[in-house]
Amino acid sequence: MKNFVKLIRQAHEEKFSAVLNKVLRKKIPVAFLSIHPIAQAVDEAKNFYNQGLNIANLVVTDNCPPPCQS
Repeated sequence: MKNFVKLIRQAHEEKFSAVLNKVLRKKIPVAFLSIHPIAQAVDEAKNFYNQGLNIANLVVTDNCPPPCQS
């Protein structure tokens, strides 16, 4: 059973990796969802954008206006 779980986890990670590589390669627009304070969410989104992720939308569930800190 332990090996089966390991196999499923590995397959899931490989599929995720393949999908992520396709998104990066084809510059497919994505929405970036963050639960962090707005300023931190923007910094995180910029970091992923600079790595090649085509972020079309930023969704932040933080309900505290900047300069809130968590």
